[in-house]
Amino acid sequence: MTGCLKNSIVIAVIFSVSALSLAEAAESAKELTFSEFYSRVLEYYPKLKEQSADVGSALAGKLEAAAGLMPSLKGLSSVTVGDDQVYVFGTLLKQKRFTNEDFALSRINTPKSQTNYNFTLRGEMVLFDAFSTVYKMREAALKLGASMDEKELVKTEALLIASEAFLNAVMVDRVYGTLEVLIKNSEEDLKQAEDLTKQGLILGADFYAAKVTLGKLRAERNTLLQEKRASYALLNILMGSDPETEFVISADIAGNVPGGVGLAEWLARAYQGRYDILAYDKRINAQEIEVKRRELSFLPTMKGFADIQENTQNLYTGGQSYMLGIAGEMDIFDPAYGARVKGAKAELKKIRYERDMLKDTIARDINQAYSQFESNRANLPVIEEMNTDAKQAVDMMLPLYREGRKSIADLLEIRHAFLGAVDEYYAAHINSKIAYARLCYLSGRLGTDDLEFILSDKVK
Repeated sequence: MTGCLKNSIVIAVIFSVSALSLAEAAESAKELTFSEFYSRVLEYYPKLKEQSADVGSALAGKLEAAAGLMPSLKGLSSVTVGDDQVYVFGTLLKQKRFTNEDFALSRINTPKSQTNYNFTLRGEMVLFDAFSTVYKMREAALKLGASMDEKELVKTEALLIASEAFLNAVMVDRVYGTLEVLIKNSEEDLKQAEDLTKQGLILGADFYAAKVTLGKLRAERNTLLQEKRASYALLNILMGSDPETEFVISADIAGNVPGGVGLAEWLARAYQGRYDILAYDKRINAQEIEVKRRELSFLPTMKGFADIQENTQNLYTGGQSYMLGIAGEMDIFDPAYGARVKGAKAELKKIRYERDMLKDTIARDINQAYSQFESNRANLPVIEEMNTDAKQAVDMMLPLYREGRKSIADLLEIRHAFLGAVDEYYAAHINSKIAYARLCYLSGRLGTDDLEFILSDKVK
């Protein structure tokens, strides 16, 4: 049954076999629609949670940049002891303890040590910072937008993974159901053929050849059963559930996917609408702003400030004072200026190269996915006709066998061939829908509306 798991996602799942039979499990298990499955995948998907954290970090960066325009308020405190003449003279003045006796030459030249406790409330506000804060705000806003675009990309990635896994599970489920019916009918026919063989009405060679074919069907059922359990376990893993949680899929393969869109249009859609390309464009704009900010960092900066101070010797009495002013600062010679600007420009080139490489990767992926999609679409009518012919062959073989014109070996062999046709039929449908979903994802257009062409929550 090699066609049952032809999927781009290869995940090994190891689990124990449940003691319940499939029939008992189906009776007790809950139905799972794709809509419910996808919502639970989004809720659990670890990569999406990581990206949400990145969005939160980018939002915090934007708020931090905006805070640069707001005034700041600081509390300062210190304690000093000394007998330096200037220090003692100034400390006495600040504490408002200066007296006439302090003008004596002996006190001025050899003062006693003084202790000063200083408590200051300082407010500062940027008046001009060479547009650094404004540029930081614009840069942070662009980075926030890029993080949000990347989060949307992760959502579409989760949708693609979920749809591929669910489609695979539906396919395996449908082929397994067909195989169960074939085995049941074959066992009934073999039971009748065994009685006829004992009566000498059927050749023993035909009977045993039919038993060999039935054995093949049973062996394929065992293989397919493991594939079915593995596909169901994968759905549980994607939902963050116990791999052995039982459920019944309530969905079916929808109609044929639409065509008529050429490779050039798929590429154009990708370049215009891919969330990761949009994110790169925003990050490039943000880095361009960073280059300007660093280029203007040679300009002077100015701050307004206000100090309210309390100076005391004993923490009980002392003097209060205030100071208002404007302070400016400018680097006359900054040896690191050129390196900062050069580093920002190099980072800008790197981001642009990464975007170009992403576009090349997208073009290759879309070209490959488009080729697979068109190939599957072209083969689908042929395989559907093969499936119809195989079913017709089984329907026509049964009365011939009943009339004795065909052997039991011929009947089971044609049923085995029919199983192969069913497998090919579902694989072709699934592969065409997976290729279409992948094209939508690669072009940045995959959404829940596209799944109307892929999956239906209602079983047909």
